[in-house]
Amino acid sequence: IRPSYTYFPADQAQLKLSLSHEGRRKAKCRPRTAEELARYPEGAEPPPVCPRERFPVRLAIWLDDKVFFAETVPPVGLTGDGASYFYHTMALPPGRYRLRFELNDAGGATEGEVRLRRDLVLEAGRVTVIDYVAKGAGLIVR
Repeated sequence: IRPSYTYFPADQAQLKLSLSHEGRRKAKCRPRTAEELARYPEGAEPPPVCPRERFPVRLAIWLDDKVFFAETVPPVGLTGDGASYFYHTMALPPGRYRLRFELNDAGGATEGEVRLRRDLVLEAGRVTVIDYVAKGAGLIVR
């Protein structure tokens, strides 16, 4: 006899959030000082100095004005220079929903805000995934 296992109820829809996003750098790149340039061979053009640390990413998602997900995640990496990773899953009644997506990757500054809205249809027994690609597709729901 094998125990029965139900991944999620057949009469429910599953909504998954799965994305990674890099916050903006906390400090802008700067040109090298005369002292730093003196360490390079004559004629060499060293790159500017760019601090690696990034802001945490704040992400909030609402379905019909009810919070589905809201979290601020710090960047990974020893120097805080990696992406912030988000994963959340939930079983919901099938039907039509109004999705609101808000992301901030600049420590609360308005230039780091993304605000999107989309109608969403969740079907029983199906998994719908939410992702976001900053450079390219934008909000992906599939």
